[in-house]
Amino acid sequence: MAGVARQRREPRTDPPPQGKRDRAPRWAPDGQTLAFLSNRSGSWQVWSIALAGGEAWKRTDLPVDLDGLLWSPDGKWWAATAEVYADCPDLACTKKRDDEREKSGVQARLYDRLMVRHWVAWSEGKRSHVFAIPVEGARRATSRPATRASRPSSAAAPSTTSRLTAASSPLPATPTRTKP
Repeated sequence: MAGVARQRREPRTDPPPQGKRDRAPRWAPDGQTLAFLSNRSGSWQVWSIALAGGEAWKRTDLPVDLDGLLWSPDGKWWAATAEVYADCPDLACTKKRDDEREKSGVQARLYDRLMVRHWVAWSEGKRSHVFAIPVEGARRATSRPATRASRPSSAAAPSTTSRLTAASSPLPATPTRTKP
């Protein structure tokens, strides 16, 4: 993220290293901090930079990639989504299962129902969950599962009190049978 203030013409921070990207920039409610997702550290995590200047710094170090980012209205929490296995009790379990899958070398996939591919994404047996991440002490996250989401939804919003987060996702069509 470069040049966050209009008053200064020079960049406030260096762009991400070659081959790395920044995305999903979001201003803090007080307008003094810009949070964004970046893969500068090798995985998609929350980074931030102060409007006053300085370098961007990594704010989360969770074992899975984050996707989608929103500030709570009080500026104390972020809502972010991550793809996790629904039967895993924590993020470390999802990371472990992903690592095992990658090490196995098996490229085959078995699907027992359609739709297995939607646009550009394959179903990997994961679901998108919304996580509440405290801005201070952002190394931990509490899960707020999104209902049957297949991809993160941009239609998520924290309440004005920052105590609740609403998220929407398309539900799969339920087949109906009619008697002839």
